[in-house]
Amino acid sequence: MEPWKREMLALAARITELRGEQGKLPFTQAAKIDRPTLIRVEQGKVPISQSMAEAIDAYCETGGEIERRRRRVEALRAGWPVPPVEEVDPMSPTSRRTLIGGGLFATAATAAAISDRIADAAVAPRTLREIEWDVQQIAAAYPTSPAAALAPRVEEGWIDAERLLDGRVRGRTRTVLDLRAGQYALYLALTANDLGHHAAADTYLDLAGQHADEAGDRLLADCVAILDSSFAFFRNQPSRAQHAAAERRADAHPYARPMLAVCESRAAARTGDAPAARRALEDVWAHLWTGGTLPGTVPVGEDLARAQTAAILSTLADPAAEEHARRAIDVYTQTEQAGMLGGSYNALARTYLRRPEPDPEGAAAAAQSALAAVGDQRTSWVVDVSAQMWRQMDAQWPALEPVRELGQLVGAAERRALPPADV
Repeated sequence: MEPWKREMLALAARITELRGEQGKLPFTQAAKIDRPTLIRVEQGKVPISQSMAEAIDAYCETGGEIERRRRRVEALRAGWPVPPVEEVDPMSPTSRRTLIGGGLFATAATAAAISDRIADAAVAPRTLREIEWDVQQIAAAYPTSPAAALAPRVEEGWIDAERLLDGRVRGRTRTVLDLRAGQYALYLALTANDLGHHAAADTYLDLAGQHADEAGDRLLADCVAILDSSFAFFRNQPSRAQHAAAERRADAHPYARPMLAVCESRAAARTGDAPAARRALEDVWAHLWTGGTLPGTVPVGEDLARAQTAAILSTLADPAAEEHARRAIDVYTQTEQAGMLGGSYNALARTYLRRPEPDPEGAAAAAQSALAAVGDQRTSWVVDVSAQMWRQMDAQWPALEPVRELGQLVGAAERRALPPADV
């Protein structure tokens, strides 16, 4: 997301915060501003005008804060020098009227403001712990959760983290927030790609990379490289995918190294470089991750390594791929990881097509099982691969009933989950 848009969202949130429990109609009547325009401003759809900013400042007694924030948005959008926000002093007369409005312990809010000032941070340690917990929960949920169901939660967390970054934070607090915002952005890239929103996935991935640089976090940077390679691979750019993974693999975080090796191996197999594919595949098995799931891409333990081995060896037309695929299917049938089950069925389908005497009926049946595994979920790297294999089969064996049935399922899956056009 462009900096000016983030600033505009932060401004929108600040206006909503100032309005508090007051409804939009009484607020706009009291402030003498247009209600429909305020609704669009609070939704972050349009920039606020100078006249509206000044009217809100006058009504809320914010000392020109909203107008200063408006000028920051304008400056960021135009590429001009960005003026400071100049936060409102929590001990000013206006703030005291808000914080000490009467009632037992009403001054606790003032104490909290002073505490934040002493700590020289706008983010309380408790908030950072809550964000960390949320990211960890998302990491645990991602392998078994439909992308469409998980994405709104991830987006909400990401927006909150970005808003906090737009505040008065620096030092270790800023580093932690950069890391968390980058992790959220990474999961937005994953879910957007799963749902076929490729342009959005690229945007979130770029942002995750920027946050990784700001935080100086090795694992997040490695996971960005994994997705960069994966996106290129599934968009039929195997040489680029191989390079993106290979340049980070040897020095990668132990959690990311086996997946980077997977990315390198499958891309090399696609380009026809069998020796490079097998070397990288050996590296996968030599560096399996045996710990828990960390925020980032999925970990490569023995089960995932077997599923990826099936896919890679099937590309190399290695007969051993079939046994790996069947064992992976047995494992993932017992889990809720629909995407991995679908991917394993696709690997099995490819082994049938790569036999010395191809078995298109067996391949079509396996690809049908892949589509059934993901069901109504738009898991693009499963659905799209099944569709590609169907097109290959339809070109050679269009009269076979299983091939025709697969074509009908592919068409239904693509229509059912067709994403909006990327912009």
